[in-house]
Amino acid sequence: MRSYFDHCILTVAIALVLPLVAASAPMHSFTDINGRRVSADITSAAVASIQVKLKSGTPATIEISQLSPADQAYVKEWRAQQLLAAKDKAAIAATQQRAAEIPAKIAGFCTRNLGQQVGDGECWALANEAFKACGLERPGADMRVWGRLLDLKKEKMQAGDIIEYRSAKFSNGMTTGPEHTSVVVKGGKRKATIAEQNWSGHKTVHESEFDSGALIAGEVMVYRPE
Repeated sequence: MRSYFDHCILTVAIALVLPLVAASAPMHSFTDINGRRVSADITSAAVASIQVKLKSGTPATIEISQLSPADQAYVKEWRAQQLLAAKDKAAIAATQQRAAEIPAKIAGFCTRNLGQQVGDGECWALANEAFKACGLERPGADMRVWGRLLDLKKEKMQAGDIIEYRSAKFSNGMTTGPEHTSVVVKGGKRKATIAEQNWSGHKTVHESEFDSGALIAGEVMVYRPE
């Protein structure tokens, strides 16, 4: 079979079975079974051949069977690293997609249940049932912790965030009990639209406005499910 090492020409790149992203490594010096060498970067690999880029930038193909045992092992390791990188990239993409979908799913659950009683009608049941409907798990044993605690001085509230109140008092006269839970359905830097139940004697889900800047006593924690 004709090869670069015999004719100083490599086959122009063709579509391969397993296209992979080129590694950002120094140009490798390949040696063939006769001891001849050529410097190139692998750009993708198939079962029997690799696609490379020469110093000139020209794409070409090398048959793996024509490479030295050491370079065949190099190709095998390169392929394994690329597959691992591809898996990592896919996992990151899946995590990012999940993070984008979770807020909409939680908020959507709450808005679909406006005017309805969720679970036993307790305030925290709304967030808990939304979690279950979205296939989420709590980050720990504390039933009032729903995810990462936000720093409201630096972060905006977004749909899907869970708000926990502890004997909170607001300048508009609103006062919560020792513990209360609501869910953000429309976020903002300071103000947000929330869904809640078991408020003012009503155990059905309704929407109201939340203003973190109006807090004058007690505590308010905003959690982001992740």
